[in-house]
Amino acid sequence: MTLSAKSIAMESLRGLIVAFGDEKQIVKMEVRF
Repeated sequence: MTLSAKSIAMESLRGLIVAFGDEKQIVKMEVRF
């Protein structure tokens, strides 16, 4: 695995985590109201 491929994988992983976190926050807000 090259460094660039590794960094790309980490970036996509981070993006997925961020998207998941945002989704959970949205669900929490919907549950609150």
